[in-house]
Parts: sequence; structure tokens; C-alpha cells
Amino acid sequence: MLQQLHLRVDRAGAVQVCLSSLAVRAAGADVCGHESREPNATHDTLVPYLLREVETENGLCLDFFVEAVARIEDDDSIAPLFTKAMADISTKLATMTMNDDYKPCVNVSEEPSPAIR
Repeated sequence: MLQQLHLRVDRAGAVQVCLSSLAVRAAGADVCGHESREPNATHDTLVPYLLREVETENGLCLDFFVEAVARIEDDDSIAPLFTKAMADISTKLATMTMNDDYKPCVNVSEEPSPAIR
């Protein structure tokens, strides 16, 4: 039980660090002393992560979303990240046909199954 609690605390800390890093990168802030880089549409987006199933090895954990929602009122950079990602997914979906792999784009807006909550 103690090990499970420790893993849960480590995961929560990792989620907070990940979300903070994402917000800083999205704002274009340079906190590491490196020269500013040009925006990169491939890396500066939540889209590929949102298109993966929640709670899978390569997907986002539910705690990430809980933390993001908790920070929306205090951090003005969080909501635009999700808004842009959903707009990009919608644009991508609009160009697809029934023969394309459209399910991830449709499933991203579904509520997680009760087993995940």
C-alpha cells in the first residue's frame, strides 16, 4: 500500500512538472538560459497526445487533465493550449474521409470510460 501511495505521489508530481513545462514552453519563455527557438508545430502541441487513448502507455493520464482543469483559472496559458489542440483536431478531421483513420479524432471528445475514472 505504501508503494502504491508513493507511486501516486510521484505521478502527481510528474504531472505538475509536465504541465508547468508545457505552459512555459507555450508561452515562449526561456527559463534555461538557451536562445529562444522558433515555434515548432510538430512539438508545440497537445494534438498527438490527445489523439492517444487516456491512461495508455503513450497517452496522457487522467491526472494530467485534472491538474490542467485545476490550473485554468490561475494560468492563462492552459486553456489556449487545449483550445488550439481541439481546433487543430477538428481541422484535421474535416479533411478526412470514411476510409481514413478518423476514430482517434472523434474519440478525443468522448468522456473516459468509468473504468478509467
